[in-house]
Amino acid sequence: MYFSEFQHLVDVYVNERDWKKYHKPKDIAISVAIESSELLELFQWKPDPLESGKLDRELKARIGEELADIVIYSACMANALDIDLSEVLLHKIKKNSRKYPAGKVAKAKDWDEIRSIRSKLSEKNGDD
Repeated sequence: MYFSEFQHLVDVYVNERDWKKYHKPKDIAISVAIESSELLELFQWKPDPLESGKLDRELKARIGEELADIVIYSACMANALDIDLSEVLLHKIKKNSRKYPAGKVAKAKDWDEIRSIRSKLSEKNGDD
């Protein structure tokens, strides 16, 4: 499924329930933050679940649920503001590819070196 199809599916879901009247950008942004916090809560005060080399099936399912909520609310926000997520996602990945060229950052030894590469490219290109 293309993201535009998913975005349309979310729009249909919301319309069938007559929820558009509640979908103000401020409220949807709050909902994205709440769902993101629920995702973080799955990890709070617990050991890294991947230290053992595998992720518990129940935790993985719960992470998936929270990620789904975040993406659904993001699609709601895009619909409320008439933003084509497929278009902006492609634009953003291209922008990030310029900011973090694979040939340079893949060889970096740590995040500090990646930040240094990014900083030098930013100064050179006048990016943000």
